[in-house]
Amino acid sequence: MEDQWPCSIPPASIDNREVEVIGSALVVVGLLLLVTTVFAGLAERVDSVSVPPVLVPYLKYGARAPFVAVPLLIGGVLLADLRRLPDVIGLVLLAATVLLLVAVWIEAVVDGVTGNGRTGRAVLSGTAAGLGLVTTVIVAVVFGDVPSVLILWGFALVLLGAVSVVTGLVWAVVALLRRGDRARVGRFTGESLLVVIVGLVGIIVLAPRSPSVPDSMADAATLDDYLEDLVDSDSPPSVSVVVIADGATVYEKAFGVGDGPHGLAATPDSVYHWLSTTKVATAIATLQLVEQGLIDLDDPVDEHLPFFDPQYPSDSSPPVTIADLLNHSAGLPQNVPAVIGWLRHEDEPPLNQTEFLRDRLPSYDTLGFEPGSRGVYTNVGYYTLAAVIEQVTGERYEDYVVENVLDPLGMLNTRFEYTDAMVDNEAVGAHPMADFQTVFIPIMDLPWPASYIREHDDGWIWFERILFEGNAPTGLIGPAPEKARLLAMVLNGGELDGQRVLSERSVDTLLSGNQVAAGSSPEMDEYANYDEALHGIGWFVIRDGNRTFHDHSGGGPGFAAYMRLYAEEDHGIVILANGTNLPYLDLADAIADINW
Repeated sequence: MEDQWPCSIPPASIDNREVEVIGSALVVVGLLLLVTTVFAGLAERVDSVSVPPVLVPYLKYGARAPFVAVPLLIGGVLLADLRRLPDVIGLVLLAATVLLLVAVWIEAVVDGVTGNGRTGRAVLSGTAAGLGLVTTVIVAVVFGDVPSVLILWGFALVLLGAVSVVTGLVWAVVALLRRGDRARVGRFTGESLLVVIVGLVGIIVLAPRSPSVPDSMADAATLDDYLEDLVDSDSPPSVSVVVIADGATVYEKAFGVGDGPHGLAATPDSVYHWLSTTKVATAIATLQLVEQGLIDLDDPVDEHLPFFDPQYPSDSSPPVTIADLLNHSAGLPQNVPAVIGWLRHEDEPPLNQTEFLRDRLPSYDTLGFEPGSRGVYTNVGYYTLAAVIEQVTGERYEDYVVENVLDPLGMLNTRFEYTDAMVDNEAVGAHPMADFQTVFIPIMDLPWPASYIREHDDGWIWFERILFEGNAPTGLIGPAPEKARLLAMVLNGGELDGQRVLSERSVDTLLSGNQVAAGSSPEMDEYANYDEALHGIGWFVIRDGNRTFHDHSGGGPGFAAYMRLYAEEDHGIVILANGTNLPYLDLADAIADINW
C-alpha cells in the first residue's frame, strides 16, 4: 500500500538516518530549552526560595527560551521523519510546546495585569504562545484529524502536569527546609495536579468503549447484532468469529474494516496476528517430537540445550523439564514489558530462534520458584521450546511448524511472515490513541518508535506490518477459519481430513496432561470469576460450573486473539480482531451459551 504524503516532498528526500539523527538532536535541545522555561517560571513564582547562585543567570533568561525552542522542535520533528509528523511523537511534542508556552503566557499576563511591571514579557510570551498554537491548528487542519490532536493534547496535559507536580513537591521540600513561601508552592502544586486531572478526564472521555456483551444470546442473529454494535463502536475496528460444533463449521463471519483509512472491509479470510495463541501450535509441535522419540516431557532442558543454565532457588531444586516449559511451571520470569521492544520490521531478516534465546536468556535465567510447583505465565519458556525444537530436528523452528503442523492441516495462509497471498486480506493493526497502553508505544523501537506507525486517523493509530523477534510464543499470522482447523483437529482426536497431526495419546496429553495450579499473574487474574484456573500443555484449563474449557488469549500492538475449546462438547470458538482491546472472555461465554 502506498504511503499517504502530506506534502509534495518525495520519500527519497528524507530516507536518510543521518538527517533523522540531526532532527532528533534538535528535538532534544528544544525540550531542554523548554525545561529551562519551566524552571524560570518556578524560580520567579517561588522567589522567596533560595536558588544556588550558579543557576541565577541561567534562570534569568530562561523565560525567553520558547522563542528558540519552538523553531528547534518543529524543525527537529520535520527532519527526524516528515512522514510521521502527525503521528504520536511529533504531535505530542508540538502540543507540549504549546502548553508550556501558554503556561508562560498566562503567568506573564497575570503578572502584567497585577502591576508587577512585566507587561512587555506578557506581550512577547503571548506572541510565542500564539505562534505555537497556530502551528498546532495548521497541523490539525492539514491532516483533518481533530480527534487525534485532542487526544494528544490530553496526554500532553497529563505529562506536563505530572512533571510539574513532582517539581512542585521538590520545591515544597526546599521551601520547608529553608522557610520559603509555602503558600505559593502549594498553589503551584495544586494547579499542576488539576492539569493532570483535566488531561486524564479528557483521555477517558475520548476513549472508545466496547458495548457490554449481553448476558446471554439466543441465536446467531443476536450474535450478529452484537458484533455489528461492537465494530460500530470502533473498539475494535474489525472482528472475525468462527464457531465449530460436532465436526462442522456452524458460524463464520467478519464485521467492520480491516484497514479503516483505506476502506478495506474485513472478511472471513482476513488475516490477523495470532499473538500468544501461537503457543498452542508450539505445544503441538513439541508433542510431535515426543511421539518421534526425539525428546521426552520429563527430559531436563539442559540435556538438549547445554547453554540453558538457570539460577535455581536452591541446590536441591529439580531441573527444569520440557513439561515445565509447556505448562509455565519452570519458574522463568516473564519478559513484560520488555517484549514490546522485541519486534522487527518486515524488511529485517528473521532471527535464528536458538541464537535469539542464547542472547536473551541471561537476563531471565533466575527462577522465581521451584520448577513444577506451580504455573506462572511466561513467554520465555516458549522461546526455550523453539530452541529445543531446532536442536533436535536440525530445522528452523518456523520451518518445522509449517511443514508438520500448518501444511498438513491445510492452513496454507497461516505463516510467521506476511506472504503475497495475504495482501488482499490483510487486517492492519490498530490502536486507540485515547488508551493508557499508548504510553508503551515508544518502547517498540527506541529511539524511533514512529517507524512502526503507518498513520493515524480519527483518533486511531494504524501500524505498519509488525513481526516478532521470538516466534514460538507469539509469531503466527493467519485467518480465523484456518485457526479453527487447528481446533477441529484436536476435537477429532488429532486427525483432520485424513491427515494425522497428533496421536490420540498426544491429544489426551495436550488436553489433560501435566496440569498445575496457577500462581498469581496478570494473565490469570482475568479468570477470577471462574471456579478454577490451571496451566496445562499450551492452554489455560478453566473450570466454569459443570463445564470445562481450554482457552488461550493473545494481545499485542494493534491486535487481539482468542480461542476456546470445549473438548467434552465437541465445540470450539475462534475470535480475531485488529484492535488492542477486546472483551473476548465475555464474548466467548455468550457464544458458548448459544445452542449450536
